[in-house]
Amino acid sequence: MINLKLLKYSCLVFMLLSCLVTPVTATEYRVGVSVGQWIAYGNYDVIDSGDQGTIPAWSKLEVSAVSEQRVLFYASGMYRNGSEFYYHADRSITANNTLIISANLTQGDFINLNQEALINSTETRKYLGTERIVNVIEHSETIEELTYSALFVYDQISGVLLEYKVEETLSAEQMSTAYKYAYSIVDTNIFVVSDKTEADYYWGIGIALAVIVIVSLTTIMLLKKRAKNKNRRR
Repeated sequence: MINLKLLKYSCLVFMLLSCLVTPVTATEYRVGVSVGQWIAYGNYDVIDSGDQGTIPAWSKLEVSAVSEQRVLFYASGMYRNGSEFYYHADRSITANNTLIISANLTQGDFINLNQEALINSTETRKYLGTERIVNVIEHSETIEELTYSALFVYDQISGVLLEYKVEETLSAEQMSTAYKYAYSIVDTNIFVVSDKTEADYYWGIGIALAVIVIVSLTTIMLLKKRAKNKNRRR
């Protein structure tokens, strides 16, 4: 889940990144997801004294509509305190947002028409046991007492966010404060997931055992039926 404070930090990062890049050739921006596709996030690592009541345990974004360069997500999830949340998120791949960018961008491309950030590298990384070509945006800088760093990793084919991390440290003479917000993909139907959890393993064993039991019972019933037919013929 992206809250208002997190959006403020993201916008700040993109604005600062835009000052460091130069214009490049025109890029074609198009949506790379379709209705029904979804991505789930977990591994939330948050340091924020002001938002302890709104830290998610997990969240999920499902594509509910696509119109030209806009995507409507149905977002749902659960906070660490056990309460659920859900809302709709309307995002444009040509404007400032962190959830999704255009499909098939590559190193050196701007992520949107406002030229707010440049893709630093296009590389292969492994997520959920599957190797994916991803677009990476990362930057770190110190401005007086403020030190910040940001990492955004997007799937190249679909444009969806796979990994997010923003950290900020304010060091002053009288006090020092830290802020961190990080999360990453834990499941999706956008690409084939190779990693199988222990639950998936035992679920597979259960299905296999159920099939064996059904086949065995069916065989026994057929044998009994044949035996009865033979006895009748005698």
